[in-house]
Amino acid sequence: MSQGQTPQGWRGQSTPSAADPAAAATQGRSKKLVGLFTLLLAIVGSIIALFFYLRGVQEPEFLTMPIREYKSPWPVNALARQDSALLKERFPEHVRDPFTNVQEGDGVLTAIASAREVTGRPLVVQLCALARWRAVKDAQPQAAGVEGEVVVLPGDANPDRMDGIPLRNILAKIGECRAASKLLVLDIMRPVADVRLGVLADDIADKTHAALAAAEPKFFVLCACSPGQLSLVSNELDQSVFAYYLDQGLRGEADGFGADGKIDNRKKDNRITVMELAEFVKAHVDRWAVHNRGVRQTPVLLGDGADFTLVRFDPDAPVPASEAPPAVYPKWLLDGWKMRDKWRTELGRLGPGILRKLDADLLQAEQRWRGGMDDDAPAKDEGGRVKKDLEIARDHADEQHKRIAQSRPTPLRSLAAVDSQPSAVDLAVTLRFLAAKAFDPGQKLDDKDKAKKDELDKEVKKALEAYKKTPELAAKAVFETAAAMPKLGTTQVFFLHDVLRNLEFDSPVLSPNAKGGEGRFAETVLLERIKALADKVRDNDWVWPSAEMRTAMAATRTAEAALVEVARDPALFDWVKTALQSADEIRRSAEKELFAGLPNVWEEAGRRLQTAENRYKKVLQHAQSVREARAELDRALALLPDLGPVWIRLGITNALEERAWHAAVQEAQLLAAALQTPRDNGGNLEGTLGLRQILKDLERYYEEKVKRCLSLGEAATADDYFVIHSLLASARLDGPRRQDLWTAGQKLARQLLKDKPDLDKALPADLAWQKEVQRRKWRGRFGIDMLVLAGLTSAKKLETLYLDATAKNDDVLWRACGEQMAGAWSAPWSSTFKAPDASLPADRLTRLLSPYDWTRERSSERNHWSQNPALALHQKDVSVFYRWLKTRAQAESAALEPDSAFRVFYLQAAKQYGDVADAQP
Repeated sequence: MSQGQTPQGWRGQSTPSAADPAAAATQGRSKKLVGLFTLLLAIVGSIIALFFYLRGVQEPEFLTMPIREYKSPWPVNALARQDSALLKERFPEHVRDPFTNVQEGDGVLTAIASAREVTGRPLVVQLCALARWRAVKDAQPQAAGVEGEVVVLPGDANPDRMDGIPLRNILAKIGECRAASKLLVLDIMRPVADVRLGVLADDIADKTHAALAAAEPKFFVLCACSPGQLSLVSNELDQSVFAYYLDQGLRGEADGFGADGKIDNRKKDNRITVMELAEFVKAHVDRWAVHNRGVRQTPVLLGDGADFTLVRFDPDAPVPASEAPPAVYPKWLLDGWKMRDKWRTELGRLGPGILRKLDADLLQAEQRWRGGMDDDAPAKDEGGRVKKDLEIARDHADEQHKRIAQSRPTPLRSLAAVDSQPSAVDLAVTLRFLAAKAFDPGQKLDDKDKAKKDELDKEVKKALEAYKKTPELAAKAVFETAAAMPKLGTTQVFFLHDVLRNLEFDSPVLSPNAKGGEGRFAETVLLERIKALADKVRDNDWVWPSAEMRTAMAATRTAEAALVEVARDPALFDWVKTALQSADEIRRSAEKELFAGLPNVWEEAGRRLQTAENRYKKVLQHAQSVREARAELDRALALLPDLGPVWIRLGITNALEERAWHAAVQEAQLLAAALQTPRDNGGNLEGTLGLRQILKDLERYYEEKVKRCLSLGEAATADDYFVIHSLLASARLDGPRRQDLWTAGQKLARQLLKDKPDLDKALPADLAWQKEVQRRKWRGRFGIDMLVLAGLTSAKKLETLYLDATAKNDDVLWRACGEQMAGAWSAPWSSTFKAPDASLPADRLTRLLSPYDWTRERSSERNHWSQNPALALHQKDVSVFYRWLKTRAQAESAALEPDSAFRVFYLQAAKQYGDVADAQP
């Protein structure tokens, strides 16, 4: 300052000169007054401060908005209600809980608007929901040149409409609230990635942080995690990890917590501020996530504002337990899995879509139960709403199961349809031994022979005693005995005929009203015809054609085996119809010459019967080959969708597993193409064995992981916990092992909770996003593979886009790929359901696409094929095959002599088969 310049006093007044006594005196009095006034203000301030300290700060208004449950196909928002209830306890006097108003539509915005008039106290808003990113043409670019916005999903969100509440609207509404200090506790970074939703990666945390940066809110926003991460939940804590540590911090643990991750005792004042709470949850949540889940979750405080007090706490208050009571896997859920296990074979063959729907319902029920949605249950393991919803789904599956059981046609009138059992084999051996001791009916017996015959009759009676309830098994043994005898003479024919007559059926083997008898089975009719020929040979003293008889029985046995093979899967009929009809024509004409002709044509008849038998063998082999190919394809179409979610969560890193997956998809696609058009020569079905081995390899890889997780020791880690829950993402396991695996995961989780993570220990690098990129790749691969196997033409175009996105790793391409894939999963129905013959493509789709998608457009009519396209297809095949069987039986009758008693059997069989065909919907 230069000489002569006067220093300015308070409010610009000049400073008095020391040379002026009057002025100095005046100045002295002024200083005393100012000092007294300052002291008075200090005293008043201290009193006011003490008053507010004793009275407590103004508690914030707390608005909690948990979107607790979503309709399919959205995943469960686990433990949202529990989080809300926990945090409400920290703000007991000023809670706004508009639960019923924020579950649908614009309820969230309405709830926030209701807090607009809050003044005089801070406002804390907690929002827990699912969210996704959607493309919007007029939105501001947020990242990588992609135009779009984050939308919070209400409970009734529709994935097809891409609806939701824009996050920017929520931020704007909170900004309009008049409270001077505001905090938004934002927990929307939860997993929703699913191919059918068009979301290939869980990147909502990245998009949310970008949206917050663009919005620049003038209040605090405490996010549950950082970009590239997800918000975790813990069934053992019965909370989300974020909410659990929010509660711990508000109870007093965050008092004095600083940015260095340590507590400064000098700053402890029995109050928790926003800054203290943010630093506390940042440190504790992140270390819990690393220690218990092997991933990072770092909460972060964003926005702008002055720090303010959230709560005062009582340092002497009791600390609550850190773990929820152990949960027992519920019996009602285990019973559901056991029912599924019981029906797996039947529903898998005639109702694969129904089985897949049941699998999905059971998985969803388990996820809802684990996610705390059964809040109305008397106890966590007893079941409430979730149990009731699952019972409805089980009732639907039970109805379909009964319809499938009722759809089974009457078995063919053939002994080949009787399942072989060891007891029948034993009886055949016994009969073969007894037949060797048989007596010719025309033989005169002395007393010794009569005694032997009486003993033989007793042995026969004893041998048949065990078959009173299963005479068909005994009849099969009789026929097999005759067919297997090297030299079947007339004596053995008469003996076996008598054995057959001694069998007691519900209706007799021989009809008393028929001249020669009506056989119960095609094979017994042949035995009756052979017996009639034996009588004829004896009357005419001809040479018995033993070799031709054996050939006739072999031809009939092979023919009936082929028919039964087709009857088990009538879809095979188109593959063998021509060859079967050709063999039938040869056999009929040869049998006519054998049984009605003279001995001079018997040898030629035998040769023709041999030709027929050879053709039947080819038919049988061809049918078995096609059936095995169809069964292997069915197995692939059931296994691959089951294993896909496991590989996605784990991210395949094993080269053998990756090669096996790709090979399985390729072989299944080739086999599906080969089975598309029936061919009498079988076509190229050589891939059956290769696919079978590949599927065994995939099952083995899965089972090895299950076995390892069921035998974890004390050295198990968070990575093992992740593997367990990745395996549980699939419906592959049977009920008991599923319960065991879930229990093993609970045991491991509680073991990890015992060791508290060290806050001073350095955390590993965050590789979460790199892992999610790998999962994104496999979600896309899985989605395309399923579309390929479903035979959808959109797969080829998507494959090109997918490969481009993979090569460039470009966010725009990945988004486009996901959206087009979601459209491909839902688009087929508009054309499939309107097709003249929609059963075949719909059957493939219901095996591969999500059950929540394929039930979108289905008729409610009980007999409409869309209720179960596989069953509708099967019933159509049954109708075609049994109509042909009716025609065949009529042809068999016409080939017999006009006065033959055996025509009755074939005419009745024709009527029976016709009734079965007519009964099909």
